[in-house]
Amino acid sequence: MHVLREALGRVGPQDPDLGSHRLLFGRALRLRYERQPSLADLHEADWILELAARGADVPDAVAAEAWLEVGDVQLLLDARFDSRERHDRAAACYRRAAAAARRADSALPAARAHHRRGEVLEVTAGPRSALHAYRESWEQWQRAGEDTGPEAQRTRARMRALESTA
Repeated sequence: MHVLREALGRVGPQDPDLGSHRLLFGRALRLRYERQPSLADLHEADWILELAARGADVPDAVAAEAWLEVGDVQLLLDARFDSRERHDRAAACYRRAAAAARRADSALPAARAHHRRGEVLEVTAGPRSALHAYRESWEQWQRAGEDTGPEAQRTRARMRALESTA
């Protein structure tokens, strides 16, 4: 990670690819955490990914991916501490990811963001809110022509399960 951190430090603040570099570094930190749990990696990932997502000149496609990652990191932090303290923040990150993906006209990240938001909302806000998020996800899977893939089928399965309880 030292080499990646040093390389990121050499990217100028006006470099148009700064957001992409931050996204990749943050993603690398999250992946390393999943292999070798280090709370420092997770907190650094949270910080650098949010910088990537909020950058002034960051393309919407990069912001969408970064917000997805920030949401995932929030859930990893909650899992680490066996809490639900950051679930609302994760849901908000996924909502931001979906909005950025929509602006970038990128249906796949939007579908993933809505699905992940649905998973969080099942726990925090209940089935009705979650069902709405899953429906939005399903629309994006269909728009992308990916509605037969395994991720889309998980969305469809959650929709059916929640519709049967409504």
